[in-house]
Amino acid sequence: MDKKILDVQVSEIIQRTHSVISLRFGAGAEVNYQAGQFMQVTLNIDGQDQSKFLSFSSSPTEKGFIE
Repeated sequence: MDKKILDVQVSEIIQRTHSVISLRFGAGAEVNYQAGQFMQVTLNIDGQDQSKFLSFSSSPTEKGFIE
């Protein structure tokens, strides 16, 4: 398993439906992934770390950000 740790900030929150959002992260470093893969994300919310598994929704061919 190839594990890569990036320290990034959420650059945009996109409301897709009333119960679904997309988080857009700036990706300064090149991140390679395939359709169907997921990532574990740890978010610092109000001073507390919360880890979640999230699916990639952006295309692997789009560069400069990850959704």
